[in-house]
Amino acid sequence: MEHRRLNALYLAENKLHQVSDDSKGLKLFNYFVTFAMVIVTVWGSFNNGWLNLANLMSWLGLIGVIGIAYRWKGNFLFNMSQNVVGFIVNTRAKLFGDAAMSLFFFGSQVWGIKDWFGHQDNEGKVTTHSKTNWKQVSIMILFLSVGIAIVSYFLGGNYIILDAVTNATAIIAQTMHMNRNKNGWIIWTLTNIISIYMFTSLGVTQVAVMYTVFCFNNVRGWINWTVAGEQEEV
Repeated sequence: MEHRRLNALYLAENKLHQVSDDSKGLKLFNYFVTFAMVIVTVWGSFNNGWLNLANLMSWLGLIGVIGIAYRWKGNFLFNMSQNVVGFIVNTRAKLFGDAAMSLFFFGSQVWGIKDWFGHQDNEGKVTTHSKTNWKQVSIMILFLSVGIAIVSYFLGGNYIILDAVTNATAIIAQTMHMNRNKNGWIIWTLTNIISIYMFTSLGVTQVAVMYTVFCFNNVRGWINWTVAGEQEEV
């Protein structure tokens, strides 16, 4: 049974690789996801206020993650701006792990810019791959979670365990994305689901909306990067 499931997954991924970036089906899928993300974010802004930092963080993040899904190098401008705003929002919410992560994301993208601009296809889009040592990834997430939890505990943070796990997975996911690894989308999904729960519980609803939107984008991003991936770089 397990062998059949693996074969089914393999065949499904092969079919994705046979789809071109400019295929009608993929374009319609991308348009639908982008439209849904914008509508959800607009709804959140109407319900939680437009003129606040959480809303600004949400919109900057929206544009940034859409850019990553499209393998657009201009995403760095919006994502780095979102990191600055996110540091302020997370510090106010006493989510010190997330605040520190905002600084990490900002710094990682300085390195990411060089790597992304150094690996481009003929259309100027970044090339991707899926080389992943899952055992190593799991061990790194475990050790990072423990370390971040200890620091957060002594700082008196909220949701110490969940905050530590989301930040550990985010570190790995971000590193994978800056290295153009499509499996970063899988780790980001776990991070975003936990973040939705935390920010909803804290009453910072618009940021929870932002992470909900990111989950939609994770699926789209994984598909887009699969279509444009290993056939370009091994």
